Amino acid sequence: MKKLATVIAVVVALGIGVVGSALAGLDFGLDTQNLLNARSQPLFGVGKPIDVSSQDSIDAATAEADPTDLVTLANGLKAKVVTAAANAGPNIDMMALWPNETDPTWLIACNEESEPDPGVQRIRIWDGSSRR
Repeated sequence: MKKLATVIAVVVALGIGVVGSALAGLDFGLDTQNLLNARSQPLFGVGKPIDVSSQDSIDAATAEADPTDLVTLANGLKAKVVTAAANAGPNIDMMALWPNETDPTWLIACNEESEPDPGVQRIRIWDGSSRR
């Protein structure tokens, strides 16, 4: 019985050592980055990301005239303004496509601005109208 317990302990120790060694070589973040780099063209139409974040600054009048000037995109990508409606929240983020991501009709967006009305808004994609 003592011999069996010793054999089981050795097998368990070896198993832990093998699993530990295998996991020590894993880097989820690096693996994900490499996968995205390899698949970015077929998935997103982008050969490589932009080298650095934009440091450009534009004035309010320019931003109002063309809000796409507020973003810097990798080659191959294009931006489109969904809404610039006056009743759209001033600080919208955390958007989701609804009813699904393949054929959405609405953006469900969170307006985090504290005044006057923070909350969730729906924005119709085809015309940019906003509803609370």
